[in-house]
Amino acid sequence: MSPFVSEETTILRRPFRVVAAALLLGLIVPLMVMLPTPAAHAAHYVLDTTIAVGAGPSSVAVSPDGSRIYIVNSDDSSVSVIEAATSTVIDTIAVGTSPRSVTVSPDGSRIYTANLVDSSVSVIDPSTNEVIATIPVGAAPQAVTVSPDSSTVYTANQAADSVSVIKAATNTVTATVPVGQIPTAVAVSPDGRTLYAGNLFEKSISVISTATNTATDTIALDGSPVYVTVSPDGLTLYTTNDSSVSVIDTTTHTVTATIPLAAPPTSLTLSPAGDNIYIAHGSADLVSVFDTVTNTVIDTFSAGDWPSSVAASPDGNTLYIANFPG
Repeated sequence: MSPFVSEETTILRRPFRVVAAALLLGLIVPLMVMLPTPAAHAAHYVLDTTIAVGAGPSSVAVSPDGSRIYIVNSDDSSVSVIEAATSTVIDTIAVGTSPRSVTVSPDGSRIYTANLVDSSVSVIDPSTNEVIATIPVGAAPQAVTVSPDSSTVYTANQAADSVSVIKAATNTVTATVPVGQIPTAVAVSPDGRTLYAGNLFEKSISVISTATNTATDTIALDGSPVYVTVSPDGLTLYTTNDSSVSVIDTTTHTVTATIPLAAPPTSLTLSPAGDNIYIAHGSADLVSVFDTVTNTVIDTFSAGDWPSSVAASPDGNTLYIANFPG
């Protein structure tokens, strides 16, 4: 990573004015981006500000109350803590080596990072911004998620072809679930009963019962799944693949639609209402807006240099984008 490149977090709000701060050069550049909603009335996404964070920001998560944003910086093994109200970094937390994913428990009591190189999960108390536990997991965890009741943490271990199951109360691994080759994504259903692991190499989704911690089915895909997310009602699973979005019926475990994308995806996030999926395309410096009602890409907009991850505020009015310039 060049020392002359500024790693940033971009904030997009709706509606109104756009101001982009090129932090390294101290320049202010105006820009306007407009996105239509599924109802066809104008919704304006505007670049609000950019915030300098650590080296190599690769994942972003928002606290349940929307007051804090957490960015994992894979190149300096840290988490940047941003105060949403002021758009400022208020703390930096050292975590395990090369963190690739960050998530906040639904109850807001813990932050978890998946640390790729040392095969661990860092557990952070957000009230103190301190690491309170480090949990060894399977080799090279790429993604981490938490059950809806905040009791269980799951990691996708890409070099072990497994998912680690962690009991949050004790910070211990209670089960290891074999899945497909090179799992890089995990998502849990809203009722907490089912976990989905995206297996990059074999182009499939492993369906896991959280009651038994066993894989009960495998869903074949046309492409390699990079990220997965589940609709708020739990009826639909979405995967971004190497060049497409797959729409999967979670009742029948069948792919009902495959929609091509204009560029390879690097991340996705579902809007709180479930009507849109925002898909980051790092190599194209873009974010696509995918309408879950019509299963179509309804717009794309510029999103800074190499958007690596995207997350939405709980009210759906703000997008936070981690920019990982190469």
